[in-house]
Amino acid sequence: MKHVIWKLCWDYEKEERWLNDMAAKGFALYSYSWGRYVFEECEPGEYVYRLELLKDLPSKPESMAYLGFLEETGVACVATHLRWVYLRKRSADGPFDLYTDTRSALNHYQNITNLWNVLAFFEIVASVANFGVGFYRLMSGTGEPLFNFLFGSLFLVLGCLFYYVGRSPRAKTRELSAEQNIRE
Repeated sequence: MKHVIWKLCWDYEKEERWLNDMAAKGFALYSYSWGRYVFEECEPGEYVYRLELLKDLPSKPESMAYLGFLEETGVACVATHLRWVYLRKRSADGPFDLYTDTRSALNHYQNITNLWNVLAFFEIVASVANFGVGFYRLMSGTGEPLFNFLFGSLFLVLGCLFYYVGRSPRAKTRELSAEQNIRE
């Protein structure tokens, strides 16, 4: 029997923990799309889940080769969403770690940090542009600036939200970078 749960997750680590908690309760992720998680019943604890942000879309040759390699090691790609992949492995097959060294974990967190930083940057640029147009319209009397001020405020809030959401991967990136420097 399939179970559908609608949920928005900003923190991939919390999402990963939640998916593993669901698997421990006997619900295996079947598919995902835009906040819609579809689960099917399984043996409790049968699967372990990991999420990964790929460098390219899953349909690109490099990503397809990587996912093929993972498949050969017993890891199944359950779902993809933009550049995110939802991976699972049977618990009975042993531990499921995607990053066995500091460098690969650091690269992963840098990719996530870059994603949130780019989103925050573009939202703030859109905010500044809307405020600029709004002030121009206000000062010149050539139009109604309210629309621009409202959208400027919305984009500013989104930019701050994206920057805030990226705090955890930024902190992890700093931590792993310091660890990498110590080892070198």
